Amino acid sequence: MSSSSSRGQRASRSRKRERDAASPRAPALLRIDGGSALPARVVKLWQQGEVCDATVVAQGREFPVHRCVLMAASEFFDGAFGSGLAESASTRVSLDSVEASALEPILEYVYTGECQVDEAALLTLLQGASFLRVGPLVAAIVARLEDRLTPNNCLDLWAFGEAHTLPALVEAARVAA
Repeated sequence: MSSSSSRGQRASRSRKRERDAASPRAPALLRIDGGSALPARVVKLWQQGEVCDATVVAQGREFPVHRCVLMAASEFFDGAFGSGLAESASTRVSLDSVEASALEPILEYVYTGECQVDEAALLTLLQGASFLRVGPLVAAIVARLEDRLTPNNCLDLWAFGEAHTLPALVEAARVAA
């Protein structure tokens, strides 16, 4: 074997080790779609923070939003903004039960009909979407989780589904068990 050939093989193995070593650190981004995108102009107004009439706060981060958009997409926000109680006049909603890292893709989904999320964050996103009662997003995430059910994770997902009242996830996990 020539020295240039063995150097090439060593370099190839070295690149493979580098790729393999980098793989666990690289987040597996999943695209979740199936929602209804709002008109491009509304999305642009939201992205630029224009004519937003409310602020949602999660873990100290503020997210400018349009009340009517959130009321249409989320049963939680429909109740918060449209109940007729004194609280519904507030333009600021603080969420203690939703992580900021989940709220951001939830809002992206509400406005654009899709979002990207690290696969490791699916349960956090599902917990937030379930709490806010964003039905289409909950269904899309549950479908993704159903595709990933294994004998090793089915009991954990079953318990998660029970804790968050997600009957479709509970049933799929039960079948996988």
